[in-house]
Amino acid sequence: MVFRSKICATCKSCFIEPAATWFVDVSFTGEIHFQDARFFGDAHFDRSKFIGSAYFNNVMFNGRALFRNMVFTGNVVFEGTSFFGNARFDKTRFTGGTNFNLSVLNGNTGFSSVQFIGDALFEKVKFTGDVTFAESRFAGAAWFPGASFTGSTDFSNALMIGDAWFSEAKFVGNALFKATKFPCNARFDKAHFSGITSFREAEFSDNTSFANSRFVGETELDADALPNTAEVNLISIAGPMRKERELLELEEKFPSLKKSDAISLKGAEFSSKPDFEGAKVDAPSVVRDLGPGGDNDTASKDSSDGASQTVLTKDEKSSWLKPFQNRS
Repeated sequence: MVFRSKICATCKSCFIEPAATWFVDVSFTGEIHFQDARFFGDAHFDRSKFIGSAYFNNVMFNGRALFRNMVFTGNVVFEGTSFFGNARFDKTRFTGGTNFNLSVLNGNTGFSSVQFIGDALFEKVKFTGDVTFAESRFAGAAWFPGASFTGSTDFSNALMIGDAWFSEAKFVGNALFKATKFPCNARFDKAHFSGITSFREAEFSDNTSFANSRFVGETELDADALPNTAEVNLISIAGPMRKERELLELEEKFPSLKKSDAISLKGAEFSSKPDFEGAKVDAPSVVRDLGPGGDNDTASKDSSDGASQTVLTKDEKSSWLKPFQNRS
């Protein structure tokens, strides 16, 4: 099934512009199949109702895909589907299971105020633009293992009544889980957060895990919100905490937590003399064992652990500390 473009009235062959497809306020009854369809223009399904299962797997949406204020009474499958424009599902109700596994959403995506009554599957989905699930409700499982979020991600005020799985998910942009509620299992094992991350006022159950997760950007995570049974072993927070008090509380509650603000080049080897001219370093650094060409003979001394540690001259140390001393 192909939804093409407007055709030139003269030659009847060349395409002038993508034609929009309209299914607004339409009621579909029975099992509906759109799999492998191609929508070259905008696809409008706003306020429509699917009474039965709907299959949109392996569909290609070149324009916008608008599925707002809709009702799906059966299972919905968007597995392996490609969205090249913005995709909007705001205020839509999914009564059956929802499957977006392996889909790629290249534009901005909206799932705000959506109701997922059945399981919502987003395994290994790729969101390359901004995406929001703000104020959405997940009655079944919220399944996002291996998902990739490149733009900003917003799950603020979402309610995940079923299991929430974000294991091995990657958040490249900012990730907001402000006031998000996880009354059941919440798994963020091996998740990676690169941007600003906030779990402020989030609520967790006893079955919560951040095992082997990593926070690189500024992080807001309240120790009081995490139950004592939460798994945070080997969690790594490399970026600054929004409030230093939160870090102290986390370290006190979970001794296994790792915090590293340092930039370490320990064990690095350079085949020629390294040149870091013009580089900007925002944290204390440790540079050890530079190897050939690193001038270790003139700028190093043995540390207590037997390793060779770079030593700054008095003038270099003064220059290094100057920007920190000027801070109020």
